[in-house]
Amino acid sequence: EFHECIACRSPGYIACAACAPTSPHTASAGAGHTLDPQRLYAPQQVRGETCAELVVAALDAFASHPFIASRSTGGWLTYADIAATARGWTRQLAPHAPAGKVVLLGDMSPAYVSAMVGTIAAGVVVVPIDGALPIETLAAVGAKVAPVAVLCSADYVAKAEAMNAGTVIVYEEDATDGASPDDESPGPQLEIPARDRGDLAALLFTSGSTGVPKGAMYTEAMLLPTFVGGTNMWRMIRLDFQAFHPSFIVSLLALMSCGGSRFLATDPTTLLEDMTLARATHISAPPLLFSLLRKAYDEGIR
Repeated sequence: EFHECIACRSPGYIACAACAPTSPHTASAGAGHTLDPQRLYAPQQVRGETCAELVVAALDAFASHPFIASRSTGGWLTYADIAATARGWTRQLAPHAPAGKVVLLGDMSPAYVSAMVGTIAAGVVVVPIDGALPIETLAAVGAKVAPVAVLCSADYVAKAEAMNAGTVIVYEEDATDGASPDDESPGPQLEIPARDRGDLAALLFTSGSTGVPKGAMYTEAMLLPTFVGGTNMWRMIRLDFQAFHPSFIVSLLALMSCGGSRFLATDPTTLLEDMTLARATHISAPPLLFSLLRKAYDEGIR
């Protein structure tokens, strides 16, 4: 288990001597170093001046790393697995960079993650929106946003067409399928679009639960992760109910920068089982879920 020395940030281990290397900074060595168990050392990180640069670098650098899993995948999809479909979306959307706005409509799934990654890599303005909104509301949002394309799952085609986009592109829910019927080959190396850190990177909307959804503008610099030397998102499980939520794209970019893994948990009733399946080191969830976990723990030890 990776840890860091608080004083000097050197990586150390806490593990059985039979299954892991030792280090001057292990607790048993008594070398005067205090280990921080909340911070996991990332042996490799990638950087980018823009979100597209970071995503492309991560897909290349961590190709063999486990990336996304859910109950539907039956195992971990690697960065290379997601890249196989994401790059297809990137090729389709790249001509609309840098100012074109692309709406994403879909439920949380590995296929949605692939669509999100491909859209970010295309260098367009990413606009994830709550697909549960009424069709009239989505039509009004579409009139304001004026998207060049809507990328959606089959369940949201009618709503996507109501947004008056130039193109509606439908993705399959199996994230390992070809990116599109006519674009399944790897193709040439993609050119990363030229963008500045101050350019608009995303329009992120609220759920609209209190009225018309409100959008906020996020620049490249606002979305890029800022931590250096370590990460708290190594093997993460997260309750992802809202694919459109701003925290999703921000945490996804942070995770990719260090080659981390993410289990998509969408049902709170199976969270404990999902944690076991994922062998998670970190969990991200609303406070209520932590109360439920504590209750389950207390009942278990009684």
